[in-house]
Amino acid sequence: MESTSPSGTCSRQASPQCAAIGLSAPNGSTNTHVQQKSLQSFFGIGDFTSSRIMARFNIHPTCRVGELANKQVLDLTAMLSEMKIENDLRREVLNNIKRLKETGTYRGRRHALGLPVNGQRTRTQVSITLPYAILLRRIAPA
Repeated sequence: MESTSPSGTCSRQASPQCAAIGLSAPNGSTNTHVQQKSLQSFFGIGDFTSSRIMARFNIHPTCRVGELANKQVLDLTAMLSEMKIENDLRREVLNNIKRLKETGTYRGRRHALGLPVNGQRTRTQVSITLPYAILLRRIAPA
């Protein structure tokens, strides 16, 4: 049974380009993985962003990766190449944390000590984090 959207954007032909942009199931079977979950497997793309991407290209929420048309795969590839995801985003986050540490801000010091940064409670909930932070300081002094 085909899962198609009202505009008929899903087709039963499997596109080999899905693997080129990383849109495949963890076990490699492209026909069994739902498109939205595949998009969410990228670092930096969550539920909201994947829903907006799918709406932009008229992809039905239950459409599978292998059912995408070649044009949709090319459009997704172009959009994902423009977005800051995966290693670029990780590098930016690490650079931001490094900048906070170098400027000596409160948040930077909390990052360096391995403590909660955004004002979380430390009286009871950090009991697991503190030994880990102490271990990290012993292994690699900053």
